Amino acid sequence: MRITLTHREEKAGLFGTKKVHFIEAHIELTDDEEDVVRAQKLGAYHFITGGFSETDFDVRHFIGRRPMTIRFDDFYAAQVFEQEFRERLVDLKTYLDAGTRASNSTDTFEL
Repeated sequence: MRITLTHREEKAGLFGTKKVHFIEAHIELTDDEEDVVRAQKLGAYHFITGGFSETDFDVRHFIGRRPMTIRFDDFYAAQVFEQEFRERLVDLKTYLDAGTRASNSTDTFEL
């Protein structure tokens, strides 16, 4: 999984005195990760839900898609979102890795 987060700030409002913040998220899944998503039907899995924007973020957004752009009215909200986004991506990566290991490997251990 490769993740690129791009931040930008733009002037907004009638006189351009307000600032809005954007985070553009581009996530590329490996072929194995995409296979796990399809095999386990994870496409509709919401790993971040609406509290941050109008949109829920489903795993299917990351399969062969362009980057997602999320708009925030203040810098703090963008930072809070990014922190949760990163944490959720780590969880998702762990889950996808477990799915590829389960179907492609053997573990031997002693208790």
